[in-house]
Amino acid sequence: VVHHGIDKWNDAGFSFAGAGIFNGYPRLWAPREAGKNRRAGSPKYTGEFLDGFHNKITVWAAANRIDKQYPEKIQGKPSSMLEKLNNSASGYGIVKFHKNDQKISMESWPIYENMTADISKYDTHAGWPVTVTVDQQYNRTPIGFLAPVKMEKKSFIVRLLKEPSGELVYARRITKGAFRPKVFETGNYRVEVGEPGKWKTFKNQKIQN
Repeated sequence: VVHHGIDKWNDAGFSFAGAGIFNGYPRLWAPREAGKNRRAGSPKYTGEFLDGFHNKITVWAAANRIDKQYPEKIQGKPSSMLEKLNNSASGYGIVKFHKNDQKISMESWPIYENMTADISKYDTHAGWPVTVTVDQQYNRTPIGFLAPVKMEKKSFIVRLLKEPSGELVYARRITKGAFRPKVFETGNYRVEVGEPGKWKTFKNQKIQN
């Protein structure tokens, strides 16, 4: 799981690359230096890094191959096909969307012999599950806020557009009945709230800190 950054670390969205069901290629996330600003108790390969293209990334979790990262643990030991799969970090990923809480949870699972058994008996890959909020998915730092918008209906969509171009800045669902749109540059904005086909429009909105 990676949290991407554009202008600074963690100001963009998340990506989740699930484990391969049969990992043949020996992929491994093993940076030479420990990540910065890691969560408490997290491995050194997590945290903030610059990738090979100098993009800002924050690694939250990585399922590394035991046969490549810790070969001494399995060297000389006979392995079943299932053990070989899990030593290569094979498995599968699950993403769950918790709409009411506006959270997303990501799980990475090894392959177990009895996949129909009680899931509570099994463990995910180390570091999972990872749960993030919708707000974390677009974590840019605003320069100000527009006037609050409120609806009788608790759940509704907010679309923020630049004026006069009509360029979409962002759109998201709100589940608390009220929302104060954040903006990242000065100017006029149009705020649309409601549902497709039933929009309420607020024009010429400006920063009101």
